[in-house]
Amino acid sequence: TVAEESVKKNYSNIAVDDRAESCRMAEYLLGLGHKQIALITENAEGESVGKLRLLGYQDALKEQGIAVNPKLILKITDDVDPYSMENGYRMTKELLQSGEPFTAVYAIADTLAIGACRALHEAGKRIPEDVSVAGFDGKLSTMRQPVEAMADKTVRLLLQILEEGGSHEHLIFPAELVIRESTAPPG
Repeated sequence: TVAEESVKKNYSNIAVDDRAESCRMAEYLLGLGHKQIALITENAEGESVGKLRLLGYQDALKEQGIAVNPKLILKITDDVDPYSMENGYRMTKELLQSGEPFTAVYAIADTLAIGACRALHEAGKRIPEDVSVAGFDGKLSTMRQPVEAMADKTVRLLLQILEEGGSHEHLIFPAELVIRESTAPPG
């Protein structure tokens, strides 16, 4: 649209492709053998991070011919601090109480994943032997965003624009799939 083109001319944007990188994480869990993957995401529409990461998760399941189970998509209703550990904990407790079977939890932020780990631990579940847990940001098995490279490019781009009258850029950096001890094939 004309509005989008105007924004692109007047602003720079440096990010990761949230949908594609979320798809990669879900593909990794599917590749381990998980078919019942719970997703903790925000209850948001439009082009929000949560919506894009939800779409990536759904893309991966569809590519593998696995039906998306709405009972395994946990949408946070507390929008005050949607990415809090408390929300990850609360959503995972609700999932456990529902009785819906799952072998992995993928949270769209590591803080949510840490809360999920606490709820699983309290329920006597071992990570990753009983349930694998994955996040998005860098502490667990996760999609690590190249924060330093993105910050460096942002500063350089800003200086170019301010000092040399450079034009705005729109860059998508690849994230890195970091595999740690929080994920394993289903037991």
